[in-house]
Order: sequence, then structure tokens, then C-alpha cells
Amino acid sequence: MRNLCLSVAALVAGASCREPPAATTPEWRLSQPLVRIGSEAVPEAQFHRVAGAVRLANGEIAVADAGSNQVRYFTPDGTFLRAFGGAGSGPGEFLSMSRLIRFGDTLAVYDGRNGRLTLFRGDSLLASRMVRATNSTERFSIYDRLADGRWLAGTGVSPRFSPRPYRDSVAVGILPASGEGSVQILGWFPGPWIVSIEGQITGLAGFFSWVSSGVAGGEIVVLDVDQERLRLFAPDGTESPGGAMPIHGQPLTPELIEHAKSQEVGTGMDPVQARKWLDVRYDPAALPERLPFRGFLVDSENLVWLEEYRVDQAPGRYFVLTSGARLLAGVSVPAGFRATDIGPDYCLGVETDPDGVESIVMYRLTRTATRAPM
Repeated sequence: MRNLCLSVAALVAGASCREPPAATTPEWRLSQPLVRIGSEAVPEAQFHRVAGAVRLANGEIAVADAGSNQVRYFTPDGTFLRAFGGAGSGPGEFLSMSRLIRFGDTLAVYDGRNGRLTLFRGDSLLASRMVRATNSTERFSIYDRLADGRWLAGTGVSPRFSPRPYRDSVAVGILPASGEGSVQILGWFPGPWIVSIEGQITGLAGFFSWVSSGVAGGEIVVLDVDQERLRLFAPDGTESPGGAMPIHGQPLTPELIEHAKSQEVGTGMDPVQARKWLDVRYDPAALPERLPFRGFLVDSENLVWLEEYRVDQAPGRYFVLTSGARLLAGVSVPAGFRATDIGPDYCLGVETDPDGVESIVMYRLTRTATRAPM
């Protein structure tokens, strides 16, 4: 995927990957960093594969670092305080952190390899729960937490050998607060295309996008990339109308596709097989008509921050919408930055430099528009 991102840099960096929103759309702005955490001189401030970073009510910053399988806590000015967890399968240990969820003073981490949800406060373990749907053979991952304690969950993709590209689907549902029991399926949604060559190579198609979902206030929001809609569900599973997104990705042109293919051939791969693989990976049947949005994040005001498709080291852009898909603002972010936690006046996230080094950065956020009632 990194090769793909770099290959399209010349074509999409600095250019919009969307149809322009209304000229009156307000622009919210990020200032200079309030704090930056990342130093070769401090081992605890070195990160690899950050699964999430959030700001707590007392101002501390918690970072789930999948590379070390620890959650590390820092003061508001970025000084290391303490760590929770470590590598393993015992209580309070992790093997593959994939999601950090905050609710009140409590944090939860979903660990896919252990199939477990761990709840803790500070460095104190509160609960360790297996995640298992008793009415489905699918394996579910935890996405978010509902106000009543139940969990928003979704399946991954399961590549199978096939002589031609095909489309996998992802289920989104609600699991009991215990993490185990009957899952209430909200729906099946188009997932990333899967491609393969005569049963020898299998993987994701080019320009793919994952299903994104989250909890905004009392509603569950699911981004349906194919229909370009935000779909809404009540906590009881009832779907409400939702809304069509007022912005769209840039059309995928033959030039953009061919340029990506020309730059993606990996070293050490047989040229004939590599070209065959690329022809399948970028088969027109396996590609969307437009560059998809990468997903969304729900902020402290229950607004949806939709992330546009971009290359790793290009400046990025988010669009802020209500859960009903009304566009409120646009927000430009620095190159390599992805948001993980957004408050009333701050935007916290992970910034990756051209060498792949990760830092935690918090910017001051200035909202210049009147917030819509939720």
C-alpha cells in the first residue's frame, strides 16, 4: 500500500481528490503544535504502529503503541508518566493492538490475535473480556462503544483463492457489553476488493477503502463508500434515512491507474508475474469509479470528520459533517498527519515523517463556524 501511495503522489498531492464543496463552506484551522511527543533520546517516546492516541479529562495523553504492545501515558506537556501492558497473552497483555477506545476515565483496547477486549484505568486492569459472536461464524473486531455499554463491532475480510477479482463484504453489528453473545447485525457493507491470480497470489485491490463506522451521540454511523452515504442506525438497530454526502472523490482516470501500476512493481518479483498481478489488482472490475474516502472520526461534538484519500506524505484534508451528512467545514492537516482524537479546541493524532518515524502531535483547533444542533 505504501508503494501505491507513493506512486500516485505526483498526480494527487497538491490536487483535490474531491468535487469542490460550496464556496461558502467555512474553513476550520489547526495552529502550531501544542505538544509533540517523539524523541530518540527517550525510549518511551519512540513509537511504532500507533493504534490510537487520546486526551484524557485530566489533560494526560494516552498512546496505544502496537509495536511495544503498551499503552503509554504522558503529561499535557509530553513528559512520560507510566505504561500499561506488554507483549503476551496474560491479563493486561497484548499481541496485536488494533483499537483504543475512551469512555469517561476508562480506556479499552481490542486485541485481534488474543480475540480480547481489555478495559483499564491508568495502570489498573479493570476487566478482560473475550470477543465472540455466538450466532455467527464470522470473527468480529470492536470499533466503538455505545452509551449503554454494548459494543459496535465489524468483521474483517477473508481472502479466498479465485481466478478473477471478486468483492468481499463486511458485517457491522452490535455485541453485548460482555463481549460475548448474540450479535445484532445492522447490515453487510461493501468491503475492499480482493484479487488473486490462479490461486497463487491473493490480496487487496488498488485504491481500496475499508468500511468505517462509529457512534455519534445516540446514533451509529456507517460510511457506505459505494453509495457515498452516511447510513444511520438507532441503538435498537433500526435504520433511519441518513444522508448522501455532498462531496465526492476525484474520478479514477486511466492515467492515474497506469501511473500507479508503473510505480508499484516490487523488487525481487518476477517481471512477468508482477505485471500479471498488477493487471488483476487494477482490473476495472475491481476498482471504484472515484477515489474513496479513507474513513471517518467522530469528534467531541458528535460531528463526523471524513478523511479524503491522499498519499502518505501529502498534506491531508478532512470534511466535517453532521451525522445527517450536512457539510459544516473543511480542515487541512499537515503532511503525514492522521487524527485520532478531536476535542472542542484541539486535534490530536499521529504524524509520520518520510522515513516512517511516528510522533504524537496535538494541534490547537479553531472552529470558525456555528455548530449545528445534534
